[in-house]
Amino acid sequence: MSKKTYEEAQKTKQSILAAAKQVFTEKGYAKTSLSDIARVAQVTRGAIYWHFENKGELLAALVEEQFEQLNLLPTLRAAAAENQRDPLGLIYKWAMLHFQADTEDFIVSPLADIFQQVMATEATHDAQERLIELIESERQMIKDAFKRAVALGQLSSKVDPELVASYVHGTIVGLIVSLRDGLHIVPYQSSRLIVETMFRHLNDLQLSA
Repeated sequence: MSKKTYEEAQKTKQSILAAAKQVFTEKGYAKTSLSDIARVAQVTRGAIYWHFENKGELLAALVEEQFEQLNLLPTLRAAAAENQRDPLGLIYKWAMLHFQADTEDFIVSPLADIFQQVMATEATHDAQERLIELIESERQMIKDAFKRAVALGQLSSKVDPELVASYVHGTIVGLIVSLRDGLHIVPYQSSRLIVETMFRHLNDLQLSA
């Protein structure tokens, strides 16, 4: 593929994503068809299928794109890298990134509403499966980063990386859900203090004797 052709393909892909975000927001995920998206993007359905297998993959791509822009996924990838010398520091950075203004805006955005609605549906479908894959990939990177932190001596050798990963991920998710649901059990800025405290006690989560 020539550079020009590649650039044109990427431009079309971005147009499709922008159109999908607009239509999902206006009509909701369930009521949106690929024809609706194609019409707004001014492309054919065939052009959409060239880049995305189905509507669920489109939604997952939008969420993943947002995670990239907020530096959440790049930070996790760096933390989980085999040659990373400060995995614990980067996981801490990743956790704190959830409590900055840009991330807060996304958490209460229409796209996040759609994410929550899709994940809450009882029937399993393409969108839910793709979003679960994204979440599982995130969890695996967190676990890999903590394994590396133990190997490097940043955490005690007795610490259970999988348990620590579940603890950190679950706490972050819980704080976000509280914000999204308007509960405000914890003031948003206080969430940073909770994260700081959590990381100070990670060595307490050790393997059973």
